[in-house]
Amino acid sequence: MKQTLCVLLLLCMSAGALPAQTPLLVVPTGHSSPIRSFTCTADGKYFVTLGNDDLIKFWNEEGKETRTIRTPAFRYMGLQMSPDKKHMLAISNYDYNEAYVLDIDSEKEILTLTGHTSGVRCAAYSPDGKTIATGAYDASVILWNARTGTILHRLSGYKASIVSLAFSPDGKLLATASEDFTVRIWETTGGKMVHAIETVETIPVDVQFSPDGAILSVGRHAVEKGVSLWSVKNWKKIRDLDGYSLRFSPDGHWISLSKRNAANLYRADQLEGEPVRSLQATPALSDGPMVIDAQSGYFLPDNKSILLSCAGGAPEVYDVETGQLKYALKGFALPVSCATFSPDGEKILVSSNSDLLEWDLTKGQLSRQLKGLQGNITNTQYTRDGQKIISVTENSTGAIRDAHSGKEILSLKPVYAVWPVQTYAEVLALSPDGLHFIRGNSYGITGGPPFLSAWSIADGSRVDSLYAPTSAEDAAYSPDGQLLAVAGYHSLLVRDVAARTWEKLADADHSFASGDNAYRYTSVVFFDNDHLAAGTSGGKVEFWNAREKKRIVLEAKPGRYGINDLACSPDGRWIAAGFLNKSIGLWRCEPNKMPQFVHSLEGHDDWIQQVEFSPDSRRLISTSQDNTVRIWDLEKKTEVAKLIHLNQNDWAVISPSGLFDASPGAMELMYFTIGNEVIELEQLKERYYEPGLLSKVMGLASGELRNVKQFKNLALYPKIEAKIEQNNLKVNLLPQNGGIGKLSLFVNDKEVIEDINPQRSPALNLDLKAYEKYYRSDTLNTLALRAYNAEGWLKSQAYRIPYAYVRAKGQGDAGEAPTLGDAKPRLFALVVGTADYSGDKLDLKYADQDATAIASALSAAGKELFGEGVQIQLFTTGNLDGNTSAAAGQVSSKTNIKKAFEALATQTRATDVLLLYFSGHGITYGEAEKAQFYYLTKDIASEDLSDPEVRSNFTISSDELTDWIKAIPALKQVLIFDACNSGKIVESLAAIGQKDLNPSQVRALDRMKDRTGMFILTGSAADKVSYEAGQFGQGLLTYSLLEGMSGLALGPEKRVDVMTLFQYSRDKVPEMAKSINGIQTPMLAFPANGGSFDIGIVNEKVRIPLAQVKPVFIRNNFQDEDAFEDVLGITDALEQNFRKMTAKGAQSKVIYVDVKEYENAYSMKGRYHVAGDAVEVRVRLFKGKTLVGEEFKVNGTKGDLPGLVKSILGEVMGRI
Repeated sequence: MKQTLCVLLLLCMSAGALPAQTPLLVVPTGHSSPIRSFTCTADGKYFVTLGNDDLIKFWNEEGKETRTIRTPAFRYMGLQMSPDKKHMLAISNYDYNEAYVLDIDSEKEILTLTGHTSGVRCAAYSPDGKTIATGAYDASVILWNARTGTILHRLSGYKASIVSLAFSPDGKLLATASEDFTVRIWETTGGKMVHAIETVETIPVDVQFSPDGAILSVGRHAVEKGVSLWSVKNWKKIRDLDGYSLRFSPDGHWISLSKRNAANLYRADQLEGEPVRSLQATPALSDGPMVIDAQSGYFLPDNKSILLSCAGGAPEVYDVETGQLKYALKGFALPVSCATFSPDGEKILVSSNSDLLEWDLTKGQLSRQLKGLQGNITNTQYTRDGQKIISVTENSTGAIRDAHSGKEILSLKPVYAVWPVQTYAEVLALSPDGLHFIRGNSYGITGGPPFLSAWSIADGSRVDSLYAPTSAEDAAYSPDGQLLAVAGYHSLLVRDVAARTWEKLADADHSFASGDNAYRYTSVVFFDNDHLAAGTSGGKVEFWNAREKKRIVLEAKPGRYGINDLACSPDGRWIAAGFLNKSIGLWRCEPNKMPQFVHSLEGHDDWIQQVEFSPDSRRLISTSQDNTVRIWDLEKKTEVAKLIHLNQNDWAVISPSGLFDASPGAMELMYFTIGNEVIELEQLKERYYEPGLLSKVMGLASGELRNVKQFKNLALYPKIEAKIEQNNLKVNLLPQNGGIGKLSLFVNDKEVIEDINPQRSPALNLDLKAYEKYYRSDTLNTLALRAYNAEGWLKSQAYRIPYAYVRAKGQGDAGEAPTLGDAKPRLFALVVGTADYSGDKLDLKYADQDATAIASALSAAGKELFGEGVQIQLFTTGNLDGNTSAAAGQVSSKTNIKKAFEALATQTRATDVLLLYFSGHGITYGEAEKAQFYYLTKDIASEDLSDPEVRSNFTISSDELTDWIKAIPALKQVLIFDACNSGKIVESLAAIGQKDLNPSQVRALDRMKDRTGMFILTGSAADKVSYEAGQFGQGLLTYSLLEGMSGLALGPEKRVDVMTLFQYSRDKVPEMAKSINGIQTPMLAFPANGGSFDIGIVNEKVRIPLAQVKPVFIRNNFQDEDAFEDVLGITDALEQNFRKMTAKGAQSKVIYVDVKEYENAYSMKGRYHVAGDAVEVRVRLFKGKTLVGEEFKVNGTKGDLPGLVKSILGEVMGRI
């Protein structure tokens, strides 16, 4: 990658870390405006972008933002990092004639390069970093001493602007391109020109040297075969190529030619014919003569990835071999346009595109989304009484909604003037009496002023047409409602509401150069009944006596940048102005005095869109083009919270001190950084997570905010440097401030060694041949290292290294399972169910049956995909269909399970699929982060795990299970964990075998996912209760999985895709649990870099053992009508029969639960009369509390109680 910088191009940056500092919480918002320049580091580990929002953002190789540098508004147009990665070279806005050198650590300018007479257009560091070259609109090139900023040589002779320049790889030559249709090559030591190339047809816009320095490419826009290759040796043209600009891969094997809407990839030795691949950025590249095309097609240092971008789009990284998008350098924040408080101050309404997002400040979270409008919302307000919400859109439509239900009451149709106008209904002003609102248009197309209209809030009818003699940009009523002010494109107007007459206060250009219509009135607000403030696009705030039509003050603070919005606090003490320079100006208002400027609020990263005060006048809310909403404390003049919307449901609240609250979905995207180091959110969450943060900062919830200033520096893990030489992994650990801890090795996202550095050495070599069973031959392997600090609680992101392992011919024992070659993948499944524990305290009903059903389904579906390569091992306690015995080798004891894992470690290959299923009891034991999840095997009798011998012999810990899994080479792994805690029967919910996963269990399973690279589905999530649901005849999790495999969650060609199946189960189980008044939400976890895969095919040959939903019976009640008790024992006899039926599991026709109440369950109530040996029973069948059919009678004898019960059951079963 060449170190050349044009106005829209950045070519190098630093990956160096900053000194230890307070961690920064990152919610990935990305740039809010189009990107001016981008590039990656020489090692491909980091990217940097410069946006029109004047932010410099650093990104890591996974596309995560790691650092943001805020720069002065409109100052820089492009950047380049110095080769030593300590400084950045910046070229200025077109208005300036300078370039600057910035210090990375301090983020300050340390050199100003002054010497050009017009704007600097392109710049570059020499490869050794000692020289800087700049090209400008003044048709000159200057070589500078990079350390002192003194001029070394001035290269002249051009007749037009310099558009591009590039140093040769050895730094001895400099190529420059000009709009005078020439490219010139100069010696850098003496500034002598050695050759000139005339392009003739069109202006050259891009020059690049090949990696070996033998070829110079010259790119030209909008011309066929626009790229010319020239020999540096003799300066003869080699050939012309079809494209506008060219980029070489670092190894010189690939060439990218960008033209129109594509970057075409060629092998360097095969430039004839069609490209190997054509890639297109999103959106399409510009086809015009724009320098922006020259940004696309940069190969990354790995020679396997390419960076593309286009006007207005986020840079994207594509895989060269497959053409697939790997990731984009972008954020996830939704745009916001306006925000408003409810009259009671308990809600905030934020508009995002065509949706409204409402925050409940009493709960401190996003509460609902209101959809349905047909255009992007430009303004929205609660009515004065808080009962309705009025919104208007950019296409002149809108709606009035009920504020409580959110339902639309009235649809606001487009408003058209008598003459042609562009109908943007940007104006929305509510009358003080709460009866009317004003809508308007912004400007006309053919001259003639558009009008404003007053509308009834009650019924949406138009009550007045206000023919204002200007294009309205904003409108505001005086507090008493007697005056209406309008800020317009050309004028500032005031209307006497009673007299219905307009008066012009001023023309927009009265205080500026005559005829300069750019300085228009943009906003207006009254701060008492007589006085108003008006803002202009030139950054002025004017204060007027509206009744006397007299301007009193022309205020020029805080800057020359335009004003988007003005607001006055309800108590009349404050005026706020939102500026284009990202700041908010505050004026203090005193009785009988003009407002005085007191402060500028800084914090937004792009221009301010709207400002509004809270009903109590203590807070200010602002929206910005940076896609955030900020809340400010007026007395302290500080920001108290930042609101970010990542989608319509996910949100984050962040305080300036670093505290945060967020939805679960948002937290999945969030992380911390220190410099360019990324630290996972969970590692520091306990320090900074503050539930209800927004309620607390708004004063609507009790409790003090935690002081997190004490968390100054983190004990950081060492930096990793690693490379592979001849199957040896050489690692250097560079300590930071936290010492050296363990170093974990992963192969294809599976941890194979927890600690490869027990000596805590700063340098080590690892023989990679020792782990050959984990390698794949059909694709490139990925090795990864994660370093820990000395205390072992903080770990680095994965340091990834591609690795192709070639096994020596004849290597390995004859008895080994092959680890390389093109062997077909196989399916190995280990299925464990434990229902019958030692004693009866922990016994479960369906764990064995669930395991058997899963094993049967996997066997049938697996054979259709893997053929004979399917091996299923089933371990249960034999509690199947009343059979309480099982072969000794098939019993779910720890010994048998461990032997099965040991066998899998020798039988499987890296290309195989491993599926593990556990059903039974599991609990967490241990303190805090050291707590582990324990699966209880059949020989345990209670949940008491205090005895270490019991834990060792009768349980399987999550760490133990992790180690067993790590020893298995199969890289595609699935774990289904339907483990539960035992618990008493909850009669009101009719639960059998209560299940629960607490937060410690979730963390334990999550750690397992991270270390094994597995897809994991658990029976329930943190703090939720799941149930073995009798009416389904199976556990809910198992039932949902089998139902999905039956057809409801199959992929193309009826394939069983792991992710599709798991997502179906995650969504289905809560519905099933709700139907029995239970709560269960499965937890789904999957490896960050893991793609889903198939585990079977369900065609017409496959039968999935899915139990049918069965009727549930609960306790019955029979009485002798004379004795008022059940002297014959019919109730007990019926219960025994129901229990025998239920024990048949999936084959049972009914389910019996020994409880008094169960929603929609069946029960019988009966009375009988005994006369001698004859018995007559009157029976009523109920479903819930509803009688089913008519009462029926059954006759029998006292001596044949089984026959009597059989007759009762026969009649009942016929009715259900």
